[in-house]
Amino acid sequence: MVKGDKARVRPVIVEGEIIRVKFDEETGAKLVLLGWNDAGEAHERWFSEAELEPVAAAPAV
Repeated sequence: MVKGDKARVRPVIVEGEIIRVKFDEETGAKLVLLGWNDAGEAHERWFSEAELEPVAAAPAV
């Protein structure tokens, strides 16, 4: 790619466990701390609840 070419970001699906939930004191928005592993490396990031969707639990075997 070179300057002037059009490009888009490849979508990244992040799926993990909710570690913490809090409310923004300024806006009242619910914030969720999500933890996940990628290539053996642990990551954590805050997301607004509106950015997330629930994931169905895997069936018990």
